[in-house]
Amino acid sequence: MGGSKTPKQQVADYFLSVHYGICHGPVDAIKGVYIGEKAVYKGATSGDKTLVISKRDLLGGPKDNGGYEGNIHIFQGGVSQVLPNWIADKMGRRGRVPGFRGILSMFFAGKNDSGGFYWGSNNPYIRDAWFKIFRTPKGFYPERAVIPRPDGGADVDVNPAHIIWECATNQEWGSGVEPNMIDLISMKAAADQLYEERFGLSLIWTGQQAVEEFIGRVLAHIDGTFDINPRNGLYPLNLIRGDYTVE
Repeated sequence: MGGSKTPKQQVADYFLSVHYGICHGPVDAIKGVYIGEKAVYKGATSGDKTLVISKRDLLGGPKDNGGYEGNIHIFQGGVSQVLPNWIADKMGRRGRVPGFRGILSMFFAGKNDSGGFYWGSNNPYIRDAWFKIFRTPKGFYPERAVIPRPDGGADVDVNPAHIIWECATNQEWGSGVEPNMIDLISMKAAADQLYEERFGLSLIWTGQQAVEEFIGRVLAHIDGTFDINPRNGLYPLNLIRGDYTVE
């Protein structure tokens, strides 16, 4: 008597190289990479690094939706950044591919940089990639730049006074106000007050919103004002608190 054989399940694996442009770079740390809302990396890496991802069974293995596997190359976007030739060759003529300076980007490649990144099996759908990034505003009172969170965890937030300072003074994407036009005494006093209050913020600003509107959003959070003082022509940062005498 002959026995019947169960046909083997057909498995289709999907590979693709992808270059993600994320935000202005460089940043202080990459703290997480998520694909389809599942973490493929958690930690805190800085600089130009390569994350080796080996989670081929994260979505149930080959009989289900597979998982993720390959290398994620982090390019911080430094002033002298040049892409490796093997990546530039994938994008076109090598001499015509930009260095993507000033932009934090990540290139998803295959295992050992051969072929494409493995995005799963049996479902021809490339899930969204999400990135957890930390960057401290630069150029003002570094002793108060970050504020520990009340839960005592490893994550920190940024002092809102520092957010306002950089948004106002940044010459590339900010308002371009000269630093000597800002009332430094009031800025430091506000930074100290917010630090004592443990009033840190972590926010995303996109180019779709005017930077002045983003500053207004920060001011609404901290209940403050930031406008020119007609007496001296400087921009003070004033926090509205119950510390004044009405008379």
